[in-house]
Amino acid sequence: QDESINERTGTGGVNNYRDTDSAVIVIDPVTVAKSLISTEIDNAINSNIQAIIGELVTYEVAVSIPEGTMSGAELIDTLDPGLHCQSLTNVTTSSADLTSTIPRDLTIPPLESGASASGQTITFTLGNLTKGIVNDIPETITLQYTALVTNDTVNSDLQVRDNSAQFVWNSGNSNAADAEDITIIEPVISTIKTINGLANGSVAPVEVGDVVEYTVVLQNTGHATAYEVTATDTLALGTTYFTDATRIAGASSGTVDITDNGATIFITTSDGSADGWDIAAGDSVTITYYALIGASYFDDTFGNTSGNTTNIVDADWSSNDNSTSITSSGIDRIYDDGASFPLQNVDGGQDDDSADFAVSYTSSIGD
Repeated sequence: QDESINERTGTGGVNNYRDTDSAVIVIDPVTVAKSLISTEIDNAINSNIQAIIGELVTYEVAVSIPEGTMSGAELIDTLDPGLHCQSLTNVTTSSADLTSTIPRDLTIPPLESGASASGQTITFTLGNLTKGIVNDIPETITLQYTALVTNDTVNSDLQVRDNSAQFVWNSGNSNAADAEDITIIEPVISTIKTINGLANGSVAPVEVGDVVEYTVVLQNTGHATAYEVTATDTLALGTTYFTDATRIAGASSGTVDITDNGATIFITTSDGSADGWDIAAGDSVTITYYALIGASYFDDTFGNTSGNTTNIVDADWSSNDNSTSITSSGIDRIYDDGASFPLQNVDGGQDDDSADFAVSYTSSIGD
């Protein structure tokens, strides 16, 4: 039997039987996750999400790569002002199935070998990435790198610093991923100065020949340890630093070392070192010293017969220990409003204070 008679051949009629269907192809996305791994110092005063000037911060970026080839792959990290990328410390892949056209097996030890920096943006060039084995499991490339907290005016006490990373290639880009913020912490020395009347405890009027007692409190009201804290006192006109220990017992003894420079005195520790005190956040140092009211200023010749007389104390300090640096960078912010070098005169006005006394002159030397 000729079965062709049961077939439609297009002759004698329309041969247009057809059907349609659809299928969805899902392309796995590229995803980026960024995290703060550590800061260089982690203790009770400076936690893992805080940093001082000169401290290093380590970040990690993990990029999930799906099947296929991505040409012109780059990881772009944008740092907040005040952060500067120092080095790429490690690059790893989840398996040998992920390869790159850059001939270094995705290992980029120094920053200059596979990354370029422009301002606050760092670009890591990864070449053409290929995930060869066909399966539903993406591969991961992970980069770790360090950033420096710079000695820049944008970095001040309790300022927050952030950054974000994004993976791009010739035909697309990933999500932008942020790491946990870090908070900049600084030492801040606040000074309180008082005059306690006569050194012998009297509350009688201050006269020529009297010795007055001053108290200075240097308190760290910031959030990091202040190093090498010292103070300079500009003596009131007509007074001199009093060191006659025979007149008032203990006038030149105690836990401080005072250098008499005539119009000023320099105040530091009593251990023979001019480095000064290290004052933790919230702690303070109290200093007591004495000044003699002389006759040479308060007399008829100069005409300074009465009125208030002021002296001023000013504190200086640093963010790092000069003798043993607490950071690998060794960067030290100096807080000295008399300094001419940039970023060394950022100590504010809270480190200055003054105290007044009044002298009543009666054309004869008191006491």
